[in-house]
Formats: sequence, structure tokens, C-alpha cells
Amino acid sequence: MASAVPKVSATHLLRALQGTDICIFFQDRDLVYQWIENPVGGWEEKDLIGFSDEQVVEPELAARVIKAKKAVLKSGTNDKNEVEASGDGNIGWIDLYLECERDPNGQVQGLLCFAVDITEKKRRERNMRELLMEVSHRSRNLLAIVQSLANHSLKSEDNAVLLERFNDRLQSLASTLTVVTATDWDSASLHELIRAQIMPFLDRDSVVDITGPDVDI
Repeated sequence: MASAVPKVSATHLLRALQGTDICIFFQDRDLVYQWIENPVGGWEEKDLIGFSDEQVVEPELAARVIKAKKAVLKSGTNDKNEVEASGDGNIGWIDLYLECERDPNGQVQGLLCFAVDITEKKRRERNMRELLMEVSHRSRNLLAIVQSLANHSLKSEDNAVLLERFNDRLQSLASTLTVVTATDWDSASLHELIRAQIMPFLDRDSVVDITGPDVDI
């Protein structure tokens, strides 16, 4: 007869947290820490157990998280918050998931909380935004060089109209680049792109009515 497959226990799950960026802890209705598994951010059990947020974190951060936790206790609805914390000159970010813990009678006993350290993710996102801004800046500089070359090459009475149209097209391209960069190259509003592309070709007093769904592309 085949042997029974062992069930995954709470001990197994808590052991699996070791070495991850996930922390689980419980606070009672007074928001006092009762237990914690796999503390993150340099915390240890002795720093938290028996204390409230007001006693262990800076006042501004404590006020934000306490407000969010009290709202969950009052509503009974789960919530997620992105928390920015600073200490020792460093800034970190945590995704904080809040759930009401109830007894068999449905009475709220406190909060079961999951904290995920997303500091490295946020730093990568910031570095990517800075890189994209630098790419945009360099691209606009390149367009300015192209525009300067065209001005020198086409600067004559015969090419006046052609030069104006060419400059308008470059301006349209630069405006489009600005719209795309503002959304981190993720997506951009179709209406915003249309406006950016056609504005250089319109008179100052022109009015453009764009209809249809404003989808992200």
C-alpha cells in the first residue's frame, strides 16, 4: 500500500519563509506585537514583541501604519499599503498586507500582517526611470542637432516652407517622446499622443476635438 503523503504544516510554511523577504506577524486589537516570524529590515523579536508601533518606529511612520491598521480593524476589510521607512540614513520600502484575525465566533482578535521587503525592487524602478530620463534628454539633444543641420542646409528663400515643415515634424517627434517618457515607456494615452503630434502643425487659435476612446498604447 502506498505511504500517506505528509501534509504541509504551519511549521513547514514558517520554515519556508527563512531566507525570503517576507515577514509574518500578529498584533492584538491594541496593536501590540504578539508574535513575529522572519523579521525583516534588521528587526529582531525582542525589538517588537510586547510593544506597539509608536514604541518601535519613528512617529511619522507610526502614525501612517496605525491609521491603516485601525481602519482595517474597524471595517474588517483586508488592505494593502506601501510603506516607506528610513533609518540609519537608508530608505526602505515594504508592501504591508493587513487582515483581520477572528476567533471561531467571528470576533476580531487582532491583525495578521504580511510584510514584504520591496526595497531592491523600488531601487531598480528608480534607476530605470533615471535611465529613461537620460535617454530622453540625449534623444532631444540629438533632435536639436538634426534641426540645426537642417536649418543650415535648407536656409534659403526657396526652402523656407520646406524648412518650416521639417522643423514642425521634429517638434512633433520631440513632443511625442516627452509623452512616452512621462509614463516610463510603459504606455501612453492615445489622445495625448495625438495632441503632441499635431500641435506643431496648428495655428495658435486652433481648436482640436479628439473623439473616441482614450486607450493606452
